[in-house]
Amino acid sequence: MALKDYGSSKNTLGYFDKIIGDTDGVGLFVFTGAAHIDPHQQADGRCDEGAVGPIAFTWTGQTPYALPLPLKSYSNIKYVKPIIDHSPDFYIIYGEGQETKLEMMQRTYDTLPSWQQEALDKGFTPPHEYVDATHIEDALIPIWPQRCARTLGELFKLIIEWAEVAKEPFNNTEQAALICTCILEKLAMPDDVKAELIEQYPDSHVAMYIRGNENATQRPEGIPNIPPLFDDWITEIMLNYPYRGPIRSM
Repeated sequence: MALKDYGSSKNTLGYFDKIIGDTDGVGLFVFTGAAHIDPHQQADGRCDEGAVGPIAFTWTGQTPYALPLPLKSYSNIKYVKPIIDHSPDFYIIYGEGQETKLEMMQRTYDTLPSWQQEALDKGFTPPHEYVDATHIEDALIPIWPQRCARTLGELFKLIIEWAEVAKEPFNNTEQAALICTCILEKLAMPDDVKAELIEQYPDSHVAMYIRGNENATQRPEGIPNIPPLFDDWITEIMLNYPYRGPIRSM
């Protein structure tokens, strides 16, 4: 069965089947490492303190911080759900950020006073201090293009590229390369599923960087909707590896 066969509301698998040009403009999928969350090493409290949980990437030798700045507090997140839990090895997480002041005004346009509607019509943008600067999607895409994606197919194409550069002749030992190698090994992605993603998806950030593409940090063009072999496989994976920890969906 495919993702869409499992509903379309939040907390159903179908919600994560993002449609290009329709629902792919909201939310991000991120791959992360996993580690024991030490409450004495966290700047903010976490509900999974003392347990294994998702962590941010760090420079070699540093103690892993729980999550990157835009993700470290629930006050910045409207919705978060670890959709694949393979701890203590890795997680695949989906998250949506809080609205900016401008987005909120645009969404509630019909209820705004006429003077605010007129201001928006003329191109008004709220002052910087009224804009949520930690808006997760705006914050993570420029900082972490090599760690996150708008759709599951894009994310796993990126994972394939990271795992590839861990091999000869690149021998990349960055945490992302090692974790992505682990992801493909632990989830046992079939060769035909891998081939489908390579064939149907354009180069992602790692491949674009290696090829010298000056736009390597930008989302590539020509992203397709989720292809059938990957769709069936990722659905089975998500059914088999639901989140087991204490993080609450919001």
